[in-house]
Amino acid sequence: MIGKRLMGKKRKISLVPGQLVAISLVDATFGAAHVVLAGLFPVFALYSRRADSPAALVGDGWVVSSETPLATASMPGWVGDGTWAVVGEQSRDDSAYTLPGVPPKISFTSHFASDFLNAFHGLTPWDAMHDPAYFEKQLLPDAHVPPTRRFKNDIPVG
Repeated sequence: MIGKRLMGKKRKISLVPGQLVAISLVDATFGAAHVVLAGLFPVFALYSRRADSPAALVGDGWVVSSETPLATASMPGWVGDGTWAVVGEQSRDDSAYTLPGVPPKISFTSHFASDFLNAFHGLTPWDAMHDPAYFEKQLLPDAHVPPTRRFKNDIPVG
């Protein structure tokens, strides 16, 4: 459930680049994010990794550097208030998120990370935003449109 606290009581969590974060998805599974930059507006890289529990995101030895990041998002407060949980830490070369001479694509939309990952995994429509190609435009250069995507017309109403 989006917005459900993963860690009980509120507590201040200091973000550090390299931390792995579990993002709750609409079907009670979890998507993976990696802290690229910490600070007032932390930046997260989003990955296609999905698991049944936060701990399972890293439980089988998954290495963040073995996968291409999909998109980046800035989500102030979501880890600090317990909505997302830190599940591990791994280093990665930050050059994977940008290309020389090209500013990074970073979405500052409040629910972008969970909305994007839900759509990426076919849990919600890929074309649900005001611009039907919005999620595709947010993909980083080496990321590909997911074969799991579904469109508004593919999902029954009711």
